Amino acid sequence: MIQITTANLSDVCVINRLAHKIWWHTYGDFISTQQITFMLNEMYSEASLQNQLQQGHTFKLISFENNFCGFASYCITSKIGLFKIAKLYIHQNYQGLGLGKALIYTIENEVKVLGATAIQLNVNRENKAQYFYLKMGYKIFDSVNICYHNFILNDYVMHKQLNNQ
Repeated sequence: MIQITTANLSDVCVINRLAHKIWWHTYGDFISTQQITFMLNEMYSEASLQNQLQQGHTFKLISFENNFCGFASYCITSKIGLFKIAKLYIHQNYQGLGLGKALIYTIENEVKVLGATAIQLNVNRENKAQYFYLKMGYKIFDSVNICYHNFILNDYVMHKQLNNQ
């Protein structure tokens, strides 16, 4: 059974633990150990996750058969009607079960209620998740190289128009 909940401050330890399990498998083949370590410490420390929640990011936790196995977050952007999926990760042992789809659909439905007309996300150009997003109706909008501290993030910006029926 799939269950999706909205995370709160007491859940940051769960998100932190999941990120540390998922990131090494997801990025280990094409991002350096130094970059993964830095980004986990920068974006997924409990203090950073608390700050993100307090600054308006909505985090979703997904569980399958009572085991937390993934998470996502989204936020509004400065452009009217545009929201951003900042994070979406499913543990490799749970991929292929429809959990990513369930998270995407949940986020899309929630942001529509909040007035979203479009949603975007960034995905590393080497990350096979880009094919999942294409299948979910997202289109590559741009290819960017983002300076992030001492690293360069080689991303696609993917975009989807939302049908607000």
